[in-house]
Order: sequence, then structure tokens, then C-alpha cells
Amino acid sequence: MTREEKISMLAEAIEAENLTPDTELSTFYLWDSLARLSIAVMFDKKFNKTITAEQFLNFKTIKDIMDEME
Repeated sequence: MTREEKISMLAEAIEAENLTPDTELSTFYLWDSLARLSIAVMFDKKFNKTITAEQFLNFKTIKDIMDEME
């Protein structure tokens, strides 16, 4: 999966535009509990992976989430 495909998938999951790998989640106004739930569901359905609460706490940027998409 390409970088652009990953960003597109994340943007769709959290209904955001203009995401980059360097987007910091702490300053991203759409990074809330609903966005986290959407990401968790996406990982479950698309990658058959479960994202733990600890992993969510360690996500600092969009790239951190993209790295889990491997």
C-alpha cells in the first residue's frame, strides 16, 4: 500500500482533509474519541488488527498510525 493510499484511507476514516505524515495529532482538532473509534474499526476491517489503548497513546503523528498499517 502506498503512502498516498494510507493517507487517503485515514482521511476517509476520520473525515479530514489535507493530512500529511507530519500532522501532529495533539494539535489536530478532529482527533477525538470518535476519530479513534473510526481508526480502530478501520484497522479491524481492513487489516484484521486490533489497536490497543496503549498504541493510541503512543500515536503522535499521522505517520505513527501509518506505520501500524504495515
